[in-house]
Amino acid sequence: MATIPNIFLIVMFAVIPVLAVVTSVILLCVFQSPLDTFGAALIPKIISVFTMTLAILIPMILPFDVINANSGGTLSDVLPYVWQGLFVFIAIFATLVIPFIIMFYESGGTDIPIWRQFLCAGISTALIFIIFSGVTVATYFLLGFAEIPVVKYSNIEFSNTLATAVASCTDCQTPDSTNLKVQMSFIVYLIAALSVVGWVFFLVLGGLGVSAFPLGFFREAVIGFRKRQKIDENQYRTIQREIAKQTTELIQLGVKVNDLFKGGFVASPANRKAMRDFQDAVKQVEEDFNLAKRNFEDGGGTIFIPIGLLIAGVLVTFVSIVWIVHIVIYLVVNPPLFGFLNVLFSVVDEYIFSGISWILYMFFAYYMIVCVVSGNSLIARNIPIFSVYPLKYRDTLANGFLVNTGIMLISALGTIQFLTTAFADWAVLSTVGVMFTVIVKNMIYVNFAFRYIHYVFFGFVALGFVISVIDILYNALRPKQPLEGLKKYLAK
Repeated sequence: MATIPNIFLIVMFAVIPVLAVVTSVILLCVFQSPLDTFGAALIPKIISVFTMTLAILIPMILPFDVINANSGGTLSDVLPYVWQGLFVFIAIFATLVIPFIIMFYESGGTDIPIWRQFLCAGISTALIFIIFSGVTVATYFLLGFAEIPVVKYSNIEFSNTLATAVASCTDCQTPDSTNLKVQMSFIVYLIAALSVVGWVFFLVLGGLGVSAFPLGFFREAVIGFRKRQKIDENQYRTIQREIAKQTTELIQLGVKVNDLFKGGFVASPANRKAMRDFQDAVKQVEEDFNLAKRNFEDGGGTIFIPIGLLIAGVLVTFVSIVWIVHIVIYLVVNPPLFGFLNVLFSVVDEYIFSGISWILYMFFAYYMIVCVVSGNSLIARNIPIFSVYPLKYRDTLANGFLVNTGIMLISALGTIQFLTTAFADWAVLSTVGVMFTVIVKNMIYVNFAFRYIHYVFFGFVALGFVISVIDILYNALRPKQPLEGLKKYLAK
């Protein structure tokens, strides 16, 4: 029987990376815009697949770390370097590769030579890297310390174990406690700083997404029920004439939008927003045409799709509730009321098979990653000032997909730390758990924030719920018209 976990471990080593790559490619195919053919923007697509694969694989290192801790820690000398190397690679990748590709394609245009795109991207990326490096090095000397709490016991008679000695001690009921101030190495500080940034992304986007992801299914169901209606031929012809009029107007606006990118060195944020508004308007006209055609030819289409969305919304809501309950009873309440998911994983490991706990862990871990992406989409759809290329079904350009996968990668750092905290009983003594618990959570000037970090998370969960409900009532029932704002901007 002992060989079964070993065989399963080997299979997981071989299968998980393949599944991660396949999942990334499928998601790219599902969300990419029809405007992006196979050969168009190939480099951003390759980088996006690689980035998303890495973001998917990061949480899966934790179960291997747990197995190492449970089997005696034979790889404990190697795993710290694995985690450190991974974080350093992510730092370089996120500050050099991804910004360069984004800037290269953002600075493109019909009459801009490729050498200018390389120059623009190189200068912009160099500035980003210099700023990041400068801030990291400068803050290292100020923040590169960890205050580790230390408890000193006295008058202890050591009998069998330290635990029994402390339990039987009568003169150490009020032990001395102090904080040991430790200077981090630069690599460890870089990991801590990246973890803090990852926590920020995770708290904001993941918190919003815990509410936004399930409510998104209800939003699409409401839209499906609302737009499903049967129209006759006269109504269809009237809609076609209106769409033809809008198409002619869009062609004229498209010429003006294209002129915004002529001769410029770097496209301004306002011009890029105008381009996205134009793309949204084109997409809206296309959706109106397809909707009218479906309502005329198919009588509004099948009702099973919105019903299926409602059922999916109920199931996903249950998963969000499970996560919220676990956070409340295990992380917010001190001491924890109940291990909940930790107990579930441990019982499965002990009485059934450890592979099932892996599957359960993967499910809950990737659910949080999906919530991060959903939270990003919610912000971009409703708060334009923070708009960062939301993922849209078959309407996401390669650069937008690259931005979202970069956010997924940075958020994965906060996600893995959250997972080690949420599953601390199951992942006890894991290398990454000790790294985060000892260093990151005790980082000077930051440690106090971790006392209230879960309350902040719930604040964004509540905010995501409010925004999502407003989104359902306003965006689903009264869709926005991005064309009007575009007209005003081009009229300046």
